[in-house]
Amino acid sequence: MTLVRNKPTDLGRSFGKHLARFCEEKLKQYIGTGLAVPQRCGTCAFREWTAPNGCEPTVWDAMKCAMESKTRFMCHEHKKGDEPSICAGYLLLADENHPRTFNDFPFSDEMVS
Repeated sequence: MTLVRNKPTDLGRSFGKHLARFCEEKLKQYIGTGLAVPQRCGTCAFREWTAPNGCEPTVWDAMKCAMESKTRFMCHEHKKGDEPSICAGYLLLADENHPRTFNDFPFSDEMVS
């Protein structure tokens, strides 16, 4: 998957709001379990009102990764030259032990206009 530069849009914010809501619901499930909870960064695509959370291609790709659990979604925040870590929002929603394969929609860089 290649990097796709994009800007927040109204549609991206609308879709991103639901992606963030799914993450918040999963966080509520973790409260009180004693399990370690992945902490989302300040620019997380899975956190409402961040720039990545409002960009259609980013939200599309983040949702696809989380739903299928095949391709890991990587964190936007990392030092130049360092390998990005796996996104904490992705870790909250994905279940790599039980991947789902019913999402045949493409990644944003695979779409044909």
